[in-house]
Amino acid sequence: MTPQEWWKELVYATFSSAGVHPKELDSNFDQLYNALYNRFTTAAAYSIFPDVVSTLEELKTRGFKMGVITNSDERVAKVVKNLKLDKYFDFVLASADVGYEKPDKVIFDRALKIAGDVSAENALHVGDDLNKDYFGAAYAGWHSVLLARSKLSYEDFSPAMVEDTSVPLHRPRCLMSLHDLYPYISTLCDKNKKRT
Repeated sequence: MTPQEWWKELVYATFSSAGVHPKELDSNFDQLYNALYNRFTTAAAYSIFPDVVSTLEELKTRGFKMGVITNSDERVAKVVKNLKLDKYFDFVLASADVGYEKPDKVIFDRALKIAGDVSAENALHVGDDLNKDYFGAAYAGWHSVLLARSKLSYEDFSPAMVEDTSVPLHRPRCLMSLHDLYPYISTLCDKNKKRT
């Protein structure tokens, strides 16, 4: 199934389950679907968190190579461009183009190759999904950080939250804001200097 077909099924099912009668939906569906599908490639469909641009600016200025790894379709590159964030990233890697989704190691390995054969121990992944992002990257040998913007103070990590329990678990490293990302990277660099 192509990404367009997958989205078409999802949009149709959403309207059907919301109670729209098939007769009404079928007559207008193609126009409705195309409008929705195209809108979600534009900047108008998204907003950028206040900590994003300043963090990307800082990391780019400091010479970090950065990329986007997403479990989405090929439109993500266009979205990144339309949001004027493409100048910060060296690549955008969509799972639809790779044939594998996070947490599969293959997509993380492909990102390392695209980044110039960077070794996994020199890579850091920042994401907001515990299993796909945090543990996916960790199992692929990367450093990993969970961006937990909406985490409430009483929420905590539980091993029951992890889908794949075949690998020993550790408490996720969490950031509440991207403003904390460079200080965290600095601690990783300090640890590496002490080892050598």
